[in-house]
Amino acid sequence: MFPHVAWTFVRYIECLRFYALHPRHLAGRTRPERASWLIWSVLGSIFLLCLLEEGGEAPVLFACIRVGGAVSIFAPSIFCGLGCYLSRRDAMVLGVALTVVKAYRMPETETLTI
Repeated sequence: MFPHVAWTFVRYIECLRFYALHPRHLAGRTRPERASWLIWSVLGSIFLLCLLEEGGEAPVLFACIRVGGAVSIFAPSIFCGLGCYLSRRDAMVLGVALTVVKAYRMPETETLTI
């Protein structure tokens, strides 16, 4: 019983960490790195869609909060963030993630299926 309660508490604290950054962004004390938050937003969205497709129940709430947090930090970074939107390395990470999603959804289109 106790590990379940502790794990749930840790999840809530983890989800709230995104929202602690917003006052700093609004005050101009921090500037988020665009590419990092874009990648977190995209990968989190992929994870959330997979959870929804598989019928996850309780984890969906936490995934929604985490994706919402990542997107809510990425959106203002478009105007006041640091760095470029995607470096070559960032584009490769997103490309690999999208390839894995495509291979999972349509395995018959892959030339080698494991």
